[in-house]
Amino acid sequence: MVDLPGLTKVAVQDQPADIEEQIYQINAQYGSNPNAILLAVTGANTDLASSDALKLARELDPRGERTIGVLTKLDLMDPGTDASDILHNRVIPLRRGYIAVVNRGQRDIDADLSIRVGLRNEERFFRTHPVYSQNRSILGKCGTTNLARNLNGILIHHIRECLPELKIRIGNMMVDVQSELDALGSSEGRDDPNKLGGKLLGLLSKFSSNFAAMIDGRASNTNQHHDGMPSLPVRGGYGASPPGGLGGMSPNPNRGTAIGAAADELYGGARISHIFHEVFGRSLNAVGAFDGLPEEEIRTTIGNANGTRPALFVPEISFDILVRRQIRRLEQPGVQCVDLVYDELQRIACQSEPTELTRYPNLRDRMMDVVSSLLKRSVGESNAVPGECGTCARFIEWGLNVLPNHLSRPDAAVGEQPGPHRAQLHQHESPRLHRGSRAVARLME
Repeated sequence: MVDLPGLTKVAVQDQPADIEEQIYQINAQYGSNPNAILLAVTGANTDLASSDALKLARELDPRGERTIGVLTKLDLMDPGTDASDILHNRVIPLRRGYIAVVNRGQRDIDADLSIRVGLRNEERFFRTHPVYSQNRSILGKCGTTNLARNLNGILIHHIRECLPELKIRIGNMMVDVQSELDALGSSEGRDDPNKLGGKLLGLLSKFSSNFAAMIDGRASNTNQHHDGMPSLPVRGGYGASPPGGLGGMSPNPNRGTAIGAAADELYGGARISHIFHEVFGRSLNAVGAFDGLPEEEIRTTIGNANGTRPALFVPEISFDILVRRQIRRLEQPGVQCVDLVYDELQRIACQSEPTELTRYPNLRDRMMDVVSSLLKRSVGESNAVPGECGTCARFIEWGLNVLPNHLSRPDAAVGEQPGPHRAQLHQHESPRLHRGSRAVARLME
């Protein structure tokens, strides 16, 4: 039962200037609760159509399903008038109707008239009134006792309606909490070092199994992980890459982590496979053998290799110089591929944490630090600059070392079709220049 302040229009004494708005907001805050019964209190000696309480109640309860009209000051109505039409719900109809009450006046309060005596005076007023006492249906809608009985019946009926739903909600909450407790495990063996060691080994093994399952494609991507595999984050699709990135995909560590991955998205090992076979492969294929290598530069390199002596055949050192520069263009796509795989492995590690690990925040932080260090060390080995033992660097150096042997093979140009670049060469140029160009294109493939 909340006794809200009456609506006012003008601020008096030390009240703030916006007192009307403040009182309106207070009433609206409590009255907007769908489980609240609104008692729209209106004086019976005023025009019901101008009632601010009924106006506010209609705003908060447009259908009138939880509004009860309460008429007061019936003892102050003009002689010969009564509120029978209002109590019969004929003036402004409400679904729950109206109830009339007669409260103590200010004179009774000053005279220290008790509430019990005030209730007896109210009952006497309605039983002796010439209109209300003659109609039993109206008399049942008069008095504070009938108002309390009516509100009590509404409360009981509301509890009966809500109780089954409350039981279901409480049952579901208990099931969820019990499932979480079961996932966290029991507290047995908390003080036994031997059992703690076995618990630690079990957590690490479960993390390793989850990680391997996501790499191998055995992890569930639904909210119900019947096989114990971890949940997966929702990621965006493979859109266009930003400038300077690999085409078709870009690493974004700020992707959402909502539980459950969409069925049409790749994750885990499938995503890494997509990076290698689609994104990385497409980037390598986009590197043209003759991109940024005009014919004039080829001729200049050949001339520099000849020196002062004119040569009948094109020296192989010129091809070695040109192709080495072109092969080094493959290094940047490889480095970007490593970065993409590293980002995906980091996400897989975060998603592979067992549920029980939340009980041990220090262990979780330490384990993730170790995993992150391992991944960073592997990235460092892969992205090492030429001269160090990096995977990408070794790949480039392998291409540069195999180049002379490939060019020296007599069948280096066998099976190659003349490309557009070869078609542009003049017929009077050396045939070995044509064969060398095709060999470079074949090596790039």
